[in-house]
Amino acid sequence: MYGVPRKKGRAPSIDSWRAISSEHRLGGPHIFINGGPGIVDAKGKKLYPAAKSNGVTDLWMKPDEGKLGFSMEFGNDPRFLPALYKIGLNLVARNYCAAAAALPDYDHIRAFVGQDKSAPALTAVLATEVIPRAVTHASGPIMKPGRPYPMFQVTILGVTLIIDLAPDQPGLRDMRGAATIMGERLYVFPTKRAA
Repeated sequence: MYGVPRKKGRAPSIDSWRAISSEHRLGGPHIFINGGPGIVDAKGKKLYPAAKSNGVTDLWMKPDEGKLGFSMEFGNDPRFLPALYKIGLNLVARNYCAAAAALPDYDHIRAFVGQDKSAPALTAVLATEVIPRAVTHASGPIMKPGRPYPMFQVTILGVTLIIDLAPDQPGLRDMRGAATIMGERLYVFPTKRAA
């Protein structure tokens, strides 16, 4: 949305969903969404109609107000958590230094991002409190005394998730325990575990 270049200076875009595409122009982002019912062409890319099978449903538009919206399944793509923890490792570099992120202390994060079978099964928790903030945002490190690994709140498309960079994730374990004691529902990603 803010025109931040991707790898090798390429312009930002949305191109991984079958019903949505985008490009970044001088005037800002241009987003194309196919509400159906058929396949359409958007700047040379086939856009399939929004459907549960491609993760985008309930598309609505209010052209006179310049608004649109849709529902989407969030977080079940097998690449989602590794991408979230890649952001976490980048946050370590931003908040401490690149050398800190390169330490062997974070080898388990690199293994998880690379989807190495020996990596720990990391999770993330959906933040339940609604905090008005930018569509995309990341907190500073959240530290607890005696624990060497930080946690971060990462907001993507207005949804805030909490990640714990420790291999055994004691911070998220504490949150699960507190939610159980308080009788509160806690949303943990991934929502489904492979058998």
